[in-house]
Amino acid sequence: SAGVRVTPVSDHPVFDFLTNPSTGEVTYLAEDGRVFRERDGTDEELSSQEFSDIVAAAASPNRQRILAATGNSRTPEWRMFDIIDRAWRPLPQGIVAATWGFKLDRIIAQVDRPAEPRKLVEIDLSRPSFPETVLAANFGFLGVSLHAVQPDTLIIAERPTAKVEGRVWSFVLTSKKLTLLLAPTPGLMVS
Repeated sequence: SAGVRVTPVSDHPVFDFLTNPSTGEVTYLAEDGRVFRERDGTDEELSSQEFSDIVAAAASPNRQRILAATGNSRTPEWRMFDIIDRAWRPLPQGIVAATWGFKLDRIIAQVDRPAEPRKLVEIDLSRPSFPETVLAANFGFLGVSLHAVQPDTLIIAERPTAKVEGRVWSFVLTSKKLTLLLAPTPGLMVS
């Protein structure tokens, strides 16, 4: 269409990307784990650290961090990349699903650790010890993705398999109210 200009950003295979609205710069996570920023048609490498098997990635609301999961999708290893510091930081063990939270330095995560019930927590990323606040104990969902959509509402989407249909739930954190939004559906994908 008229007025639309398409410009290639990278020669690397890209897993996910984010755009900084104030600068127009594109930062992207390559399939091999390296992180690049596109500037004036050239790629500036922000991190040369490589890891394989990326299963999820999401940009923070302020577009300064990347939350990523690698490895087995059932028991991934979660880490966070800070664009300013140009460094990856490992997140606590046991996180099976995560999303950026409602506050800048927080994520909401489902954790599953040996000898503990599966629970939903908020993790404070601003402190080195990553303290956790329990939002829901005995959070028994399996194979879900989490999506924070309002100041206190989480969308929980079950990942379907060939034999199991997925459902979508709304969970209001303040009231602990869980509501089925979408009945079992084959091939369900939530974005």
